[in-house]
Amino acid sequence: MKLLPAEKETIINFDESSDSARIYTHDSRLKSKLKMLYQKFPEKIHPDREVTHGAVSFVLPKNCIVIYPPHTDEWKAAARERAKITGFQPGMTDK
Repeated sequence: MKLLPAEKETIINFDESSDSARIYTHDSRLKSKLKMLYQKFPEKIHPDREVTHGAVSFVLPKNCIVIYPPHTDEWKAAARERAKITGFQPGMTDK
């Protein structure tokens, strides 16, 4: 069964009593990132349960969940300047 794009959800779930969160997602970029983090930190980030239709489900520390404000044009300009100074290249990863 093929899912429609609107059916391919990402759900982040946590409560105040626990230090961990659960992420269920179909998003390919997020799936890749979660799998990479699992390889680097298997003691803290791990698959939660079997899921179907191409989704994954992971448990991770709640402090990994971060929400940033929208980026303004000024913020983007400052980030470009910082990247020039530090020599940042798109696609760089810290391994």
